[in-house]
Amino acid sequence: MTTETFPFTGNENESQHFSPTINGEAVNCQIRWNMSAQRWYLVVTDGSGTLLRTVALSESVQGREINLVKDIFPGASLSWLADTGVIEVTG
Repeated sequence: MTTETFPFTGNENESQHFSPTINGEAVNCQIRWNMSAQRWYLVVTDGSGTLLRTVALSESVQGREINLVKDIFPGASLSWLADTGVIEVTG
């Protein structure tokens, strides 16, 4: 299994895009600020643009990760490690 990290700036004025490989599949991820909810949301699509997941982004800390893709990518993980300022993807 490989692990990729992507910096997460938390700038509410712009969305953030990154493209990890999870379980051998290239996916597209976007983190968007929702003004009404006052929180970040993660949107995951496959290579053809099909929506796989939209989920509220929950903060994790090293050793206590909240896996945001566990039910769509078994054995893989995607977590926001707030203490280090990165999105960590393993799979």
